[in-house]
Amino acid sequence: MREWVRPLNLLEAAYRLDGTTDEWLRDLVRALGAVLPREDLMLTGACVLGTIDVAGRSIISRFENVHAEGRAVRQPAAFWRAAMDGAIPAEMHQRLYFSAPLAGTASEVTGLGPRLAEVELWADNPAWDGSAAKDALGISFHEGGMRAGALALGLRETSILNARERALGERLAIHIGAAFRLRLSRMAAPEHADAVFTPAGRIQDLRCAADAEAVSAGFARRRHARRPEVPPEAALEVWSGLHDGRWSLVDYLDTDGKAFVLAVRNEPARDVASTLTDRQRAAVALAALGYGNKQIAYALGLTATAVAMLLARARVATGIRTRAELVRAFKQSLAEPRS
Repeated sequence: MREWVRPLNLLEAAYRLDGTTDEWLRDLVRALGAVLPREDLMLTGACVLGTIDVAGRSIISRFENVHAEGRAVRQPAAFWRAAMDGAIPAEMHQRLYFSAPLAGTASEVTGLGPRLAEVELWADNPAWDGSAAKDALGISFHEGGMRAGALALGLRETSILNARERALGERLAIHIGAAFRLRLSRMAAPEHADAVFTPAGRIQDLRCAADAEAVSAGFARRRHARRPEVPPEAALEVWSGLHDGRWSLVDYLDTDGKAFVLAVRNEPARDVASTLTDRQRAAVALAALGYGNKQIAYALGLTATAVAMLLARARVATGIRTRAELVRAFKQSLAEPRS
């Protein structure tokens, strides 16, 4: 794989929350294409709604937004139809859309390697030219419940991500998921913000629920990450998915053209009925998606030790003995009909 070009541009595109979700998805896939600018064969993305099947697997219920373009794409409207036609097994639904933040290539994820280009779904699919795109780079993201998405970029040759690319991709996926959750909640507005900053970092408004020190520290880390001289790895190291387990920081432009930065509550699974605290529920929701403690820590802006304590307290609060049982119970709560 080549060096990724300005990968933080993908993150910036994710946090632009104006416009429709179709427009957002289109801009995301084009931003991914700019990360590997010569790979213009196939740029695609989809947002999906999931459900839990009788075997306890997370599977796609329906596609909510789709986008496909590129020289190898023959039928953009039909590009994602194969998944709903049963051509992709349920286990692959879960792995692609409802597992830990995934960055990898199709040949890796399927385990087929170079044989990917020979399988019928790839080689003979009328929606794209499998002879031109031999593989695809994919990034999956999720909001912490049953809505998820994926971006994919066609590659000319079978490829494997190196450790640096995979780490970058996974962290970008966590941010895209946080931005997706904000978009779904429609909370990125001043009336919903716990804190409002000027572009220079001065707090203009602070609600009683907010921690001034925590949101200010998050603002400082975000501003440092955006400095052009900071390498992508270092930028993503300090700019975590949330800040102090609670807040996303997003740019906001009011009707007079004034710019602000909002600190908005954005914990995963906040709307899932539970006796757990918000932080405990968020940690459990990400564990249910297959996140390890370090990934949960990055997603929530906490330490891995704090995450371990949250999961331990969640087990005590629910009377559940193991992490696996805790995950199963949470997934069952997602499967239950809402009143």
